[in-house]
Amino acid sequence: MVVQTRRGALVQDRWPDPVAAAEAQLPAGLVLDGEPVVWDIEADALSFGALQPLIDRPPP
Repeated sequence: MVVQTRRGALVQDRWPDPVAAAEAQLPAGLVLDGEPVVWDIEADALSFGALQPLIDRPPP
């Protein structure tokens, strides 16, 4: 699976858990365009900011 920013930077190595979950549930060859979000339990809402720490850390 390829996950990239709007500027073309590859980020799938920075989000291994969400990418693995998507690979397990989405059909091969699917193309999605949008913004990834996760459920923020504390805010009880969807949040892109909750993914920010994963973006900022170096890849494994």
